[in-house]
Amino acid sequence: MRAIRAVVAAALMAFGLAAPGLSQSAQPPTAQPPTAAQLDRLEDLRKAADEIDVAADTEANRAGWQRAIDYARSIYPADHPVVASFESELSLADYFAGDVPTAIERLERWLPVIAAGGPDYEGDVIDSQNALVVMYMKTGRTEDALAMAGTVLEQRRRQYAASPDERIVIKEMAAALNNVANAQNEIGNYDRAVEFILESAEVADRLEGTVPNAAVWYANVPIFLARAGRMDEAFVEARANLEKIGGMLPEGHPYIAAIYNTFANMAAERQKFADAEAAGRRAIEIASGTFGPDHFQTSGYRAALARILAAQGKSAEALEISDGAYEAVSGALGPTADLSLLARTARAEALFAEGRFAAALDEASAVYAQHRKSNQPGHRDRIASGELVAAAQSRLGRDADAYRTFYAVQQARRDIFPADSIQRLAGEVRLGQLAARAGVGDARYALASAADMNSLAARLSLGGGLPASDLRDLQGARGWALEAALDLGEPAAIFAAAQQMLDGPADRAVRLAALRDASPADAARIRAAQNAIQARQRLARQYLRAVGSGVAPAQLESISADLAAFDDSAVAGALPELALSELDTVRSALSADEALLLAVPGPERLAVLAVTAETATVHSAPLTRQQVAALAGDLRGALGAGNVRLRGLLTQAPESGADAYDFAPGAALHAAIFSDAIQGALAGKSSLAVAAGGALSRVPFAVLAPAPADGRLASADWLIRRHGLSSLASLGAPASSAAETAPRGRRVIAIGAPDLGENAALLRSAYEAGSQLADLPSLPEAQAELDAIAAAIDADERVLLIGGEAREEDVTAALSRPSDVVAFATHGLLDGELAGLSEPALALTPGETSDGLLLASEIAALPLDTDWVVLSACNTGGPGYAGASGLSGLASAFLYAGARNLLVSHWEVADEVAARLTVPTVRARYRDGTDPGEGLRQAQLALIDGPEARFRHPAFWAPFVYVGGNLTAD
Repeated sequence: MRAIRAVVAAALMAFGLAAPGLSQSAQPPTAQPPTAAQLDRLEDLRKAADEIDVAADTEANRAGWQRAIDYARSIYPADHPVVASFESELSLADYFAGDVPTAIERLERWLPVIAAGGPDYEGDVIDSQNALVVMYMKTGRTEDALAMAGTVLEQRRRQYAASPDERIVIKEMAAALNNVANAQNEIGNYDRAVEFILESAEVADRLEGTVPNAAVWYANVPIFLARAGRMDEAFVEARANLEKIGGMLPEGHPYIAAIYNTFANMAAERQKFADAEAAGRRAIEIASGTFGPDHFQTSGYRAALARILAAQGKSAEALEISDGAYEAVSGALGPTADLSLLARTARAEALFAEGRFAAALDEASAVYAQHRKSNQPGHRDRIASGELVAAAQSRLGRDADAYRTFYAVQQARRDIFPADSIQRLAGEVRLGQLAARAGVGDARYALASAADMNSLAARLSLGGGLPASDLRDLQGARGWALEAALDLGEPAAIFAAAQQMLDGPADRAVRLAALRDASPADAARIRAAQNAIQARQRLARQYLRAVGSGVAPAQLESISADLAAFDDSAVAGALPELALSELDTVRSALSADEALLLAVPGPERLAVLAVTAETATVHSAPLTRQQVAALAGDLRGALGAGNVRLRGLLTQAPESGADAYDFAPGAALHAAIFSDAIQGALAGKSSLAVAAGGALSRVPFAVLAPAPADGRLASADWLIRRHGLSSLASLGAPASSAAETAPRGRRVIAIGAPDLGENAALLRSAYEAGSQLADLPSLPEAQAELDAIAAAIDADERVLLIGGEAREEDVTAALSRPSDVVAFATHGLLDGELAGLSEPALALTPGETSDGLLLASEIAALPLDTDWVVLSACNTGGPGYAGASGLSGLASAFLYAGARNLLVSHWEVADEVAARLTVPTVRARYRDGTDPGEGLRQAQLALIDGPEARFRHPAFWAPFVYVGGNLTAD
């Protein structure tokens, strides 16, 4: 009798599951054994069905197997193992059709029949068990899944040891490892999950050709790395998967949707919402085309995108996308499945972002109730759902209820989180703020907790970049400290809290670079502290991963004891306090015609503080952080209207005299920031220094204006008409005074248009994940602009480092000598733009001993003696995601290095106007002694009021901002 062999069908979505097939053994004897012709016919039907990708064409796959089943029943008894094996194949079609309960019932019904065939059917039994592992996990039967996954893996290891080069055995082994990794992940054993999934990927690497299963095994690698706290590795893997798996499968394959969804979640974790949104939309598009818009898998992706949109303040679209997602998922998987609860959470978050707090409270309360039933108090999902309930109660004015809810959440943190963890201290800040509103505490408790948290964050940052989850908790708690300070109403407290929200990781990197370079003793002391902190962070991450999975507290005792015994004496006193400015000190540094404006979005309100030599005026606008971000995004969109491209060279003018401009978002921000009280405080101040936080750091304040009655650009009362503007890189960053005389020698250094070489692929992925950008924008007019600057200051020496000559080592060598002007025309990268990049950088040509990325900390270490640095590069003017340091990081670095004045761009500047902005600004400084901010103002007004109407569009005249140093500098 001819042996019948079933190859593995397509993997289950998001798990890479091997499907049940037939044993390669002879069939048990029957009364009338099938003839050779019948077996050949059955084999042909099996092969035809097996070749239909169940994920890509579910119903065709089902029909193919049904034909095979019907024929098998005609030559075998109904309870024959061959018939049972064929019947079990339909479980995959059930699963991909969204009917998971039926898939489980089918497998559980036919598995005993297959097993009754004896040892010859062991492989078929294992395949069915493998399928049940994933389905049990999908429906919350985690313990059943874990036990069965272990059994399957033992059997697969034996097969793999016996036949390590057989393709089907390799696939089955990789699938079994993947399923065990999933089960370990579900119970919180994240390190073990990583071990198994990395082994699965290693086994899968031995396969050649198109293997749909492998795509999803690879996709799980970044998911489990992230759960294990290895975020940098996770983001690298997630980004690499977009290209790797995209080339492995045909375009539009449903597994590619899983890859995009994974990347979307990774990007959202790092608060790179633009990339996250683009990837999330692609996942939905692919899944909807394959399964339909209401399939549970598509609905799960919709829920993930809804959360990304809600986090950005796009509440209406978040609600539309999340509508029905919970019903679709819970109908297929049950109401208590993890994906069901995620979908319901997405709905609650969208309702909250929309301001429908009562409806949000109902949804969040249901999720929180389920997590309290099924998870330990410290489980991350239980904590997050409790926080959402408290937030909704607070926004409904139920302050006492909000305090009680959050108290229970924070008590769980106190029971299991170390006292000196960011998570616990962040919770104390929020608890203190809610207690004050409920009338059972003082807002100063929140501020004191924030001070402890910020001090801890400064120490931990010595050991390198903080994990994304810590940064998120840190930034969130700083926002609640700002809200507490606003409730308190004291300008000094508001000033201090706002400064903490302006402090970024790049600024800390720059400060550390300066400290390390101060002396060998300081460098050695800081390095010892860094080593100690890194060792402690490893212990802390191990502990927090266990806590986050909700394991029993008894299981945490060993790690907790190691943490308690940790000797951090090397850390004590290693780093001097990186003190921020005091309000009174800033006021005393201001002249009669100067003012400082702080504008920082908090979770619930936009905080505004106008500081002059005479007074400090406080204002708060009822705009949430997400609403400010939405307005800032709309304003950036308005600046890009009319053929103006913000990513790439601006090469075409807006039509009709540049009057196609939407004033609404800029007018809304102007009204929110410049209340009557703020305008009164700033009246008569010719020089205005701006320190903006969050999404406002992406906005050039010069373009803020009320909407003119006639809607014409010529009638706009731009802020630049009333004040010379400068942006502060950091309120705590020391800098040389801009009033100092320029260096002697009249030397200009021009750096631009780097030959990116191997870095081009990295930069393409940084700019737009998964895009097919042919090349980054070239910089053809850089030399002409730089020549014009050199002529404006009568330079005796011009150093031109363009293209292949813009090597990092040559650039740093040129910068070691004094110069009047250093001008960069290149591409700027934000911290986090490339995986593992924890600080901003400028792209240069890679050299023999350099990587072509000039980091902020490397810039800070340069012996720079220059009057002007001009950064005509995209991404140098503001961060692309919350918590990033764009302008602040690069500008702080140049100020530390010794630059006295900076011009930086918020977007790439039109060639035809770049010189009209930079040259007059520099020339006014050199020839007339004009204040740099005023010089840039005059250059901008010359374009606005000049004869060419098209230049009235702010996309032309507003890209540059002048960056000054610390107001308190000597």
